[in-house]
Amino acid sequence: MNCNDNNNCEMLADFIIDLTSHTEIISHDKGNIRLKVSLAAYSLAMKGIDGINLTEALDNFPGIVKYDFSILWRTLDIDYDTSRIPEHLWESLVNGGGATSTRQEIKQSLMSVLNGNSQKA
Repeated sequence: MNCNDNNNCEMLADFIIDLTSHTEIISHDKGNIRLKVSLAAYSLAMKGIDGINLTEALDNFPGIVKYDFSILWRTLDIDYDTSRIPEHLWESLVNGGGATSTRQEIKQSLMSVLNGNSQKA
């Protein structure tokens, strides 16, 4: 899957938003984030939706340098390029954007990154 097709990109963005809404941030340093994955997120990550699973989502996420998913500890470590993925996007994804952001606003920022745009997202 790639984001050459806007429909594919939207499905990928929805999957990432759904998945990260069931995680919590353990640590977040510039260029590296560690997430605790709930059982709901683990199930979604393994099963996937619309033909997208965790590895496909992460492999098609521009700016992710490497990742490691520990099934035993239910953690997801992601190293990312801060020039391509703004740090605040992770906070929005995991925390739902807080009171000021809606899912649609988060999705628009994520789609901007998935389409290869930089920190303008």
